[in-house]
Amino acid sequence: MESFDEAKAFLLKAREENHQARHFCYGYISPPPDNEVRFSDDGEPAHTAGTPIIHAIQSSDLQGVFVVVIRYFGGTKLGRTGLINAYKSAAILALQDVGRTTIIPTSILKLEFPYSRMQEIQTHLNRTGIKPIEVEMMTKVKMKLKVELCEIRNWEDYLQTMPEVIFEVYN
Repeated sequence: MESFDEAKAFLLKAREENHQARHFCYGYISPPPDNEVRFSDDGEPAHTAGTPIIHAIQSSDLQGVFVVVIRYFGGTKLGRTGLINAYKSAAILALQDVGRTTIIPTSILKLEFPYSRMQEIQTHLNRTGIKPIEVEMMTKVKMKLKVELCEIRNWEDYLQTMPEVIFEVYN
C-alpha cells in the first residue's frame, strides 16, 4: 500500500463485503521514507488487536503493508491473552502468504548537455547499466534518467566535473 488513504479504501471494501463481522482490526506501515505506523483495535480491548498486528508486520520486515483481521463473534470469549494470540497469529499467517516485491527508491535525473558530451555520458550510462527513459535531441541533448537514490550522489559528483552539463534531481 502506497498510502493510508489506499488502506482506508481497502478497509471500507472489506467492511462492505463482511457486513456481519464485529471487528475490523488493522495494522499499517507505510513505505519508506515515512514508515508511518497506524493501527486500530476497532472496539476490542486496548492493544489486544492492532498492536499484535503491527508487531507481526514489523517482525516480517515488510513496509508498505496493510493487514486487516476480520473477526466474527462465535460465542466464545477469548480474554485479553486469547485476543492477542488470535490477532497476532492471523496476521502472521496472512503475511506468510503475501506476495513480496522489492521496491528500490529512485529519483529522476534530468540532464541537458551539448552533443560533444554525448559519447562520454553514454559510456557512463553503459558502465552503470542505466538506460535513459527519455531523450530529446534538439540544439542540445536533453535526457531523463531513473537513478537509484543511493547512486544520486555519485551521479552529481560525476556531472559536476563537466561545467557545460546542466542537471536537476526530482523525487
